[in-house]
Amino acid sequence: MTKEKIIEMLSCADIFKNASKNTIEKLSKEKICSFSKGEIISSCKDAMKQIGVILSGTVLAEEKNSGSKVPLNTLKEGNVFGVTTLFSSDAEHVSCLVSKTKSEIMFIPEETIKRYILEDTGLNMAYIAFLTDRIRFLNKKISTFATPTTEHSLARFLLCQNADEIKVVAAKLSKQLNIGRSSLYRAISELQRIKAIDYQNGTIKILSREKLILK
Repeated sequence: MTKEKIIEMLSCADIFKNASKNTIEKLSKEKICSFSKGEIISSCKDAMKQIGVILSGTVLAEEKNSGSKVPLNTLKEGNVFGVTTLFSSDAEHVSCLVSKTKSEIMFIPEETIKRYILEDTGLNMAYIAFLTDRIRFLNKKISTFATPTTEHSLARFLLCQNADEIKVVAAKLSKQLNIGRSSLYRAISELQRIKAIDYQNGTIKILSREKLILK
């Protein structure tokens, strides 16, 4: 990947979008690692105090739940991970990251980020804004767990599936989720409306795990 492309990718990332050109230029020289499809980028136990920026490919975030792996989100070019591990006494990741395709990732150590945050006001404010958005996202999730809806119950069920296409039988699924069949169909319609899923001929196709998480 060319230096110009790397600079473009960093400039578009939310956490660096207000950083100065000088900061972006310096960051573009950080270490880049390549990963094969299916290769583990980081496990939950890794104590990596660094930010990862996906320059190419896609990355799957998974959570281990009772021995099984639950897909949480798919990260794409320009997305970052590891931000919440910085400046914390607990550097363990809350999820495992696996390269879904062949990918290239830039890793930026905590000390480097700290130095540029102190030097670059634009990066400082972008970092604060990024964390604020994450806090709001988590607050919404807590509220959702406190007052679950049928859409939430269906979304959680779908997030626990390893495949993106799930064949369902309405009578069995409504019983499993402890909701009425009409409520199930309304939940399906709502998730279709926000383009989180598609539903045809008894098959639910997940279009956006991120939108399901927000539910």
